[in-house]
Amino acid sequence: MNIMSELSLISGRATASPPVLKEEDLPRQIVPGAVSFQDRSAMMKMTSISPVGTIAYVIEEEAILVRVNNGWQYIAVSE
Repeated sequence: MNIMSELSLISGRATASPPVLKEEDLPRQIVPGAVSFQDRSAMMKMTSISPVGTIAYVIEEEAILVRVNNGWQYIAVSE
């Protein structure tokens, strides 16, 4: 079973939201898109395989970041 079919089996909230991945479940390459991480440390571990343009949501910080050439850049969100 590949990672994408496994992700579809993970139960989540009733609303549409990206799955929260455990580090051991992460693929070796992330395609451009959106991913969720529990904390900044988990996100930093995936920096080298995350292509520029990837959007990340860090759950513990309730923050949105975008992958740029030199790391990650916070996206300002107003309430």
